[in-house]
Amino acid sequence: MADIETLQAVIDANPQGVFALDRELRYTAFNRAHAESMRVLYGAEIVRGGRLTDYQSVADDREGALSHVTRALAGERVVVTAFSGEGESRRAFEIVHTPQTDASGVVVGVIVRAHEVTERREAEAALGESEARYKQLFEAESDAVLLIDNESGRILEANGAAAAMYGYAREELLGLSDMDLTAEPEPTLAATRGGPLELGEAVTIPLRTHRRRDGAEFPVEIAGRFFTWQGRTVRIATIRDVSERRLADELLHRMIALRDVAEEVGRVASWAWDVQSGKATWSPEMYRLFDIDEGDFDGDVVPVLEARVHPDDQAALEDATARSAQGEVGPVEYRVIWRDGSEHILHGEGRMEKDADGRLATIVGYYQDVTELRRREAELATSELYFRRFFDESPVAAAVVALDRRFLRVNAAMERFTGYSSDELAQMTFLDLTRPEERESDAEQIASLVRGESQEFTREKRYVRKDGSEVWGLLSVRVARDEAGEALFHLPVIVNVTELKRAQEELQHFNEELEDHVLARTVELEASNKELEAFIYSVSHDLRAPLRAIDGFSQIVMEDAADKLTETDVEHLQRVRAGAQRMAVLIDELLGLSRASRRDMLIEQVDVSDAAASVLRELRAAEPDRRVETVIEPGIVVVADSTLLRDVLANLLGNAWKFTSKHETARIEVGVCDADGERAFFVRDDGAGFDPAYASHLFGAFQRMHQAGQFEGDGIGLATVKRLITRMGGRVWAEASVEKGATFYFTLPQPTATP
Repeated sequence: MADIETLQAVIDANPQGVFALDRELRYTAFNRAHAESMRVLYGAEIVRGGRLTDYQSVADDREGALSHVTRALAGERVVVTAFSGEGESRRAFEIVHTPQTDASGVVVGVIVRAHEVTERREAEAALGESEARYKQLFEAESDAVLLIDNESGRILEANGAAAAMYGYAREELLGLSDMDLTAEPEPTLAATRGGPLELGEAVTIPLRTHRRRDGAEFPVEIAGRFFTWQGRTVRIATIRDVSERRLADELLHRMIALRDVAEEVGRVASWAWDVQSGKATWSPEMYRLFDIDEGDFDGDVVPVLEARVHPDDQAALEDATARSAQGEVGPVEYRVIWRDGSEHILHGEGRMEKDADGRLATIVGYYQDVTELRRREAELATSELYFRRFFDESPVAAAVVALDRRFLRVNAAMERFTGYSSDELAQMTFLDLTRPEERESDAEQIASLVRGESQEFTREKRYVRKDGSEVWGLLSVRVARDEAGEALFHLPVIVNVTELKRAQEELQHFNEELEDHVLARTVELEASNKELEAFIYSVSHDLRAPLRAIDGFSQIVMEDAADKLTETDVEHLQRVRAGAQRMAVLIDELLGLSRASRRDMLIEQVDVSDAAASVLRELRAAEPDRRVETVIEPGIVVVADSTLLRDVLANLLGNAWKFTSKHETARIEVGVCDADGERAFFVRDDGAGFDPAYASHLFGAFQRMHQAGQFEGDGIGLATVKRLITRMGGRVWAEASVEKGATFYFTLPQPTATP
């Protein structure tokens, strides 16, 4: 009975909800805090002997509690974070289920601590939104956060937790200084550190006394950090109310008799040091924190601390020990090294107890492992520093703008772009920089972002700088939102494109001048072409008449004076006639080459396979006795001028037919291949070929790769092919070797797909 009464006394003294259950889930003890929680959550009036699950009217809560308690009755310590209740009464709790054993070690029940963290959860959510807005101003903690001007001490910004902690409205706090909140002189951060502070450096001021609006005093722990904001040096003070921790200190000595239960409920390592004997009593959690076996501890803490405390922290430990001997007990934090070499950060606090004569008799306290907490704080500080530097040092003008379009924060690039300082911009709205005639349009576009009708607003526009000059900027605006999708603020980014716009204007002016120049040259070229066409017609007409005369009179001489001419004379006249006829053919071919460059093209779909087959049928009809194998890839279709393309095939296939004529058998092939990712068409033969060294002259007029008389031809065909392919927008080339044939390739533009 005495144990139950003692347990009940400890539970009653705990400000958190604590209760005990037997193996049937019936209450054996509970405190007022838990009873009040059950009223709020379920409207239940609990009594000793009643079943927990009978009171829980929410099915999910009942099933969760049954699962967790069942695990604890099996000997497992169960720690969960869960929501209980429903609707407006729904609350968040950190719940620890600790098995309760009898003297023989048998689990006879469960002790449960339910610490409500609803406000902390809500504060963490609020701070999460605030961090997105001011990553360099607030840390993601549930404590009070103040932004303070370092020179005047005036409070520039405060979070909701600060207003709740001190009992002021948020607006009232902004009219105070930090000294208005203190009940005792505050040491400066530099004095606490022992020297000048660097921007971004964190310093902790332990256990100071602050005063609420109603005059009530309470203990706090302060963490401070300097940085620059809007051109001034400011500091962030994160303030934690440690009243509950003080209360825990006062209850610690009473709980030492049931230290195992207290330790499991709170996960706090407790200790008591007898001043007279110099010996200490430890809870089991202390052995775990210092990584020593219980049998190796005889009450003398000095050897343990010397063995476990990090060498760099020994001086701080010695200072704390010396102050304890003088009756000064305060918080301490240092690193310990476990046997596996891992480092852990411990935070400890203690209080003094005096005997009936007022003399110091005992110092009691606790330790907690804060390794993970400090790691997260360091990561958060690093993340905050990275975000601030990225924002401030970005070469692109950027700002954080409130939903009412007021500037909240700008970077140096924005100051350079606008010509205004950050303090001046803080008194302006984002639309004040916009030309008056564009403000209404921009306001509507930005409003549509807030309504969620669009994701981003982008526009190239002019801005008015402080000196009245105008600059061009590429504006991009997005809206930052919280997890629920509510708009928080605008994030405008402006890229200075003034020089680009100037270059574009110069380029446009140049293009206009170029167009005028091209138009003038086109007129000149058209006139020149007409003159050339008239000249070609005149030349062809004037040359044809004397050639016909030479040919005709030579024939008359041969016919009328045949009996007077020698065989040599006849041969000479025949050569004269052949030369005149050859000159006439050359004139016709040159005229054809000229016309190929001038006639209008009709672009249409052309079946290359059918056109090639038609040309080869004509060649075979002219020489039916030749043994030529022809291979044409079926289904070759292009978009081109059918007349020009047929002339190309006629020339290429005619050459292939001609240059294979000296072989007993021949093969001519027409197909399609890939040429460096481009579709190419080819005509291939196994005939005489040519020396590749002379390939650069292949497509010139009157260029021949073989000796005169070996093959017929005037050297105009390939020049015509090149001109026709070039006019249709393609290119042509060839590969060959002597007596191993030749392959001629050409490309044509791919048709543009239409949607």
